[in-house]
Amino acid sequence: MLTTIARPAATITAVLGMLALSACGDDDGPEARPTASDELGDVDDAREDLADAQEDSGVPEECAGAFPLAWGEPDLADAALPAGWPDPPAGAVLCAVSDDTGSVQTVDYATDQDAVAVLDHYASALAGVEGYDVAREEPPGLGHEVVSGTAGDDGGFQVDPRDGGFRIAVDIG
Repeated sequence: MLTTIARPAATITAVLGMLALSACGDDDGPEARPTASDELGDVDDAREDLADAQEDSGVPEECAGAFPLAWGEPDLADAALPAGWPDPPAGAVLCAVSDDTGSVQTVDYATDQDAVAVLDHYASALAGVEGYDVAREEPPGLGHEVVSGTAGDDGGFQVDPRDGGFRIAVDIG
């Protein structure tokens, strides 16, 4: 007798489970659900719209990859770079100069040069400036080299390469 009761109970449980699963679907079928490629397309469209808006704001188009949040036309005259600071490597494009209301100001450049070439440029150029103390190092946890140091009484600095560009951070405290 116990066997006969168990079979209908198992069958009822299976049928209820199938009904519950089918009730979760929608009437439009699987074609109406967004796919991963649809969502990636939306992301790509949004990135393209952002890049267009960024360029319309005055940011050079070369900056979109390395500094996607840069906004407005950059002006190096707004930067508080230490006295004797060298020009950027050939072909570098100014992307952004941060507001100098804090204790650190950043200056962002896009470039086709790799990280080693950027660091070589600044290590060499800054080594020749009187009063500068320059080091090339890999800070713990960063995973890549930077050029950093002090510029006499003007405070510290760091040149940090990234894909498609580099950032100069200056202590303006």
